[in-house]
Amino acid sequence: MIISISLFLISIGIFLFIVQSISRNKKRILKKEEKEPKIAVLIPARDESAVIEELLDSIEKQSIKIKKEDIYIIMESKKDPTYSLAQKKGFSTLFRTTTIQRKGYALDEGIKQILKQKKYYDLYFIFDADNVLDKNFIKEMILSYKKGYKIAIGHRYPKNPNDSLTAVASSLVFLLLNTILNKDRMKKNRGIILSGTGFYIKGEIIEDLKGYPFHTLTEDYELSLYSTVENIPSCYNEKAIYYDEQPRTLKISMIQRTRWIKGFLEVRHKYIPKMRKALMKKDFPSGVLNDLIGITPIVFILTGILFYLGYDIFCITVCFIFQSNLLFHFLLECIIIILTIYFILQGITIFIFIKEKDHLNITWLTKIKVIFYHPIFLVTYIPCAVKALLVKNINWVKIEHFGKKENK
Repeated sequence: MIISISLFLISIGIFLFIVQSISRNKKRILKKEEKEPKIAVLIPARDESAVIEELLDSIEKQSIKIKKEDIYIIMESKKDPTYSLAQKKGFSTLFRTTTIQRKGYALDEGIKQILKQKKYYDLYFIFDADNVLDKNFIKEMILSYKKGYKIAIGHRYPKNPNDSLTAVASSLVFLLLNTILNKDRMKKNRGIILSGTGFYIKGEIIEDLKGYPFHTLTEDYELSLYSTVENIPSCYNEKAIYYDEQPRTLKISMIQRTRWIKGFLEVRHKYIPKMRKALMKKDFPSGVLNDLIGITPIVFILTGILFYLGYDIFCITVCFIFQSNLLFHFLLECIIIILTIYFILQGITIFIFIKEKDHLNITWLTKIKVIFYHPIFLVTYIPCAVKALLVKNINWVKIEHFGKKENK
């Protein structure tokens, strides 16, 4: 009975994976741009004086120059040391009038202030204060703009890969998102999934929305689903490289990921009705069925595996208590399942290292350690998900940033 239920759940997951892979993907019509875009840079930066200077320096060193008055640092008070840095370098500053600690609200307030000043831009680039840009980042992203993409994200690498195994493992999740998921979505003419910052959004979208109305805990994912529902062409540009700081400890990483999962659920709850409505249209947007299904296949497969694993653990406990001869059988079965999952996750880790080759600035010894550590890191998503489901209110918590980008 237990085996049947587990296989049934796993079969549903596999079936949904197949539906996703064969779902309709019409060719996107891109309107190419000829003119050079007028660019604004938005940086929400509450108490980020420890790291923002490196980002500002990397913006100044771009091969495509941006006027300093078009670089906006969004903060809460002139008492923030970040303000002095912005003043020293001659960048524009915007001050918030509310205290809700979410990036989406900060961006919304900042953009509304810019529009109120009758300033209009072709592209709005959005960065976190701990980002650092490759000198050709803006140049590469403009190429995506000229191809007709209204939203685009660059390729993220860790800024501090040698700080800890957690820092490397955390960065591999984003590399996996881009290297496998977003590349595949590009090939199938689907919109990409935004993660974090390091992206641009076209000015006409901002003007139509009259701001930035993406205020969930994961405003990046919310914008991703909005672009799918509204059929806005988006892309991932692997040549536009930028860096960000990854959490040093597992504890901080789990706090961060719990918030992301809570935000993910919040966005799904908000957009599932919209995606269903879009799917009812005769000429529904490309990728909307794919995004509607989302991670449901993974949930079914994991539930099936964990259901059977839980059954084995229960049997082991019962056999141990009653000293049954079946103890060894269930123990062996449990170990085989756990090791199979572990080896699969190790294989994914090795695949990422092969795809990235020498781009990750870490030693071979660190890579070997991470191959063994990364599966354990990925499994910790389960307690993060449980907490996100059980705890009603999970608020935004500031993650302290400390380091500078490591040189290769």
